[in-house]
Amino acid sequence: MSTEPFTTFSNADHRGCKDSGRSTGGYLVKVGTGAICWSSKLQGIIALSSTKAEYSAAVEARKEIYWMLNLMSEIGIKQNRPLILHIDNQSAKQVTKTPSITAT
Repeated sequence: MSTEPFTTFSNADHRGCKDSGRSTGGYLVKVGTGAICWSSKLQGIIALSSTKAEYSAAVEARKEIYWMLNLMSEIGIKQNRPLILHIDNQSAKQVTKTPSITAT
């Protein structure tokens, strides 16, 4: 049995909290046109750049995608199509494509 691919969007606001200087990161996971999972929360770190804030949000989204894939696999739904993660920050996209680079 196959399902529509997961489509995930992640985003962050760099240093959005005026009191702590932390960023709010979030993601939305969709299957087809329906939202099945989402999160928005203050990040546990103080990101020194928008790249780090966006990358951290993308990492959280990726963890959620893999958790959901494992869950769906356990109930017999296999994902055969590529996973799509939309990131709106070009620098964060480059960090995800280059394994030798570590965002700090």
